[in-house]
Amino acid sequence: MKYVNKSLERSIALMNLFEDKSSKLTASEIADELGTSPGALYPIIHTLMRHGYLMRDKKKNFSLGLEFLSKANFVLRTQHLRTMTEPLLEDLAERFKGTAHLAVLQNGEVLYLGRVEGDGDHSDGKMVGYKATAYERTLGRVLLAYLPTEDLDNYFVETLSKAPEGAEPVSKEELRQDLDDIVKKGYALNRGKLGKTLTCVGGPVRDSEGEVVAAIGFSLDETECAEDFISQITSGIRETGLQVSKKLGYSP
Repeated sequence: MKYVNKSLERSIALMNLFEDKSSKLTASEIADELGTSPGALYPIIHTLMRHGYLMRDKKKNFSLGLEFLSKANFVLRTQHLRTMTEPLLEDLAERFKGTAHLAVLQNGEVLYLGRVEGDGDHSDGKMVGYKATAYERTLGRVLLAYLPTEDLDNYFVETLSKAPEGAEPVSKEELRQDLDDIVKKGYALNRGKLGKTLTCVGGPVRDSEGEVVAAIGFSLDETECAEDFISQITSGIRETGLQVSKKLGYSP
């Protein structure tokens, strides 16, 4: 096939062996199954080990690494969160006649898990699975605001110093001040700064330990909203965030 990457395809075939043949295999056994030599596979094996997708024990047997468990847990957790949150997003979107969102932070980016518009359109093709630079999005800033200090410092170093091409410039001081304000208020409000024609409100979702694990948001395609309406939306976001948090076992 024209666009198939043969090295990646071989890596996938290698990992599938552990499901089909055994939970543990030597390099020679892997090579025999794939019809090649151990030496030809070493670059793939060591790359998978480096990223946690393969492990090797003292007897030099290989098995699937814990990174698979981490990824599986993430998928299961986010699917559950999305399903559980969907009716609440629908209520927000219908009540305020705009668009409701659900997002999480993944590897320094904001990942959108759900989107519902006021007309009931879930618009999965438009947003679900979409990733963006976290500090450029209202929900991304909510998620950054509640990061542990060390993780946020690392984000500043890894992201702000290497801003993606086309990203809006922002200083560390400006961003930190905005994140501090979000924590103090308990919500984020953007009126035209992050997306020039949008008003967006975002708030945190907590798990049973009180840790912020997701963000709920609501947006309107306008910036000139009455203050009392913004206040109603903010209250709605807080209420919805608390409802989802309680479903996750959070007790305020």
